[in-house]
Amino acid sequence: YTGDLLANKFQTLERSSGADEDLVALKRKMGLIAPEEAPAQRVETPKRVDAPVAPPQAAGRSEQDELAAALEEMEAEQQAQEQHRSAHGLYASELSALLGTSARSPQGRYAISVVLDGPEAYRATASALGAQAQDTGCATLTLQVRQGFAQTGPHSGCWQR
Repeated sequence: YTGDLLANKFQTLERSSGADEDLVALKRKMGLIAPEEAPAQRVETPKRVDAPVAPPQAAGRSEQDELAAALEEMEAEQQAQEQHRSAHGLYASELSALLGTSARSPQGRYAISVVLDGPEAYRATASALGAQAQDTGCATLTLQVRQGFAQTGPHSGCWQR
């Protein structure tokens, strides 16, 4: 292929619908996006089995409600991140790029942030503020997502409502 032929094919694919895979392959050939990585070999590791963790008791009903609201905000962020990744090929590096998300929980008792961890992963953190921080077991909630697979922290008890 010459440069002119590749550019013409690129423009044709960009205008047509349903040619996403061909367009990605052409962009790789043109050097506009990174080459496709070889699939990682799967290594079986022993699984650790933990006893169920009881959800920590928050100081009061309003704190429990706010914890639930912060969890809902983080789950909404996860959905928005997946939509962003689907549309743009990467996760968003800032919450402002995600529609329907906020940097605070509804009552302002958790500050929510996101940090990219490479092109295929991010870490969202909700940090308790003020009186909410007294709930030491769930004062910092984490959501680590790598290639669409989520891991929550600090433990599963915080994510049970």
